[in-house]
Parts: sequence; structure tokens; C-alpha cells
Amino acid sequence: MSDRWYLAWECTLVLFACSAGPACYEVWRSGMEQKGGYALVVGVPASAALIFLLMVFLVPNLIPAPRLKFPLQLTLPIVFCALMPVASMLWTSTSASLVAPQRVTEFAQVWQQPRPLITSFVFQALVLTLLTPLRRNPPKSADG
Repeated sequence: MSDRWYLAWECTLVLFACSAGPACYEVWRSGMEQKGGYALVVGVPASAALIFLLMVFLVPNLIPAPRLKFPLQLTLPIVFCALMPVASMLWTSTSASLVAPQRVTEFAQVWQQPRPLITSFVFQALVLTLLTPLRRNPPKSADG
């Protein structure tokens, strides 16, 4: 696997974790963890992560270098956060009886609001910026 794909995989995991972590805290704080709140609030960023990886596969120049460098710390969170409302609409457009009770689907609709998206973007950009010095030199491949 090339260094670009390692970087894409690592960035996708960071983007997912920076979105799903705070959202899980909100589910826990509201007491909806017993009613499937985690599944929907994590399902939306997970779906966005899969779409993001597909986009990187189809458009390799989305991550043009094997190193994490500016402006990737901003463009990758922008792309990922733009995918979140799309994934949210996919989750909420199915029949409520197939997914979960209506009260729980509200957690998927959270990703259609600007505040969680902005918070997620800021957190993602900050974490990617903090990880940049660790990822300046890509790991050596096993084959050379």
C-alpha cells in the first residue's frame, strides 16, 4: 500500500474520531444511549468516512502528497464536514421503523445543523495541525 493510502486512512480515522467522539458525549449526556442514540450519531460520521475514502480512491489528488502538509489541515475537514449532512440525510430519509424511533433519529439530524459541523471542523483542523509534525516524514515501506 502506498504512503498516500496510509495517509488517507490515518486522516480518515482522525476525522471520524473528531466527529464521533464529541457526538457520543452528547448522546451520553442526554441519556439516550439505551435507545440506539450511539448507533445513529456514530453512523453518520462512519458513513461520511466511507464516502470520504471512496472519494480519495476516485480522486487521488484530494490527498496529493504522502505527507500531511498545509492546506490539507483545512481542506480535508472541509470535505469531510460537507459529507456529514449528506450522510445524515441518507440516515434520516429511510423509514423510521427501519432505523429507529423518531426521537433517536434526531441524533442523525444533528449533523444537518451548522453548530456541530463547525465544532467538528475546528476540532478536526486542530488535531490534524497538531499531528502534522508527527507525519512530516512518511513511514518507510516494507518493500524498500
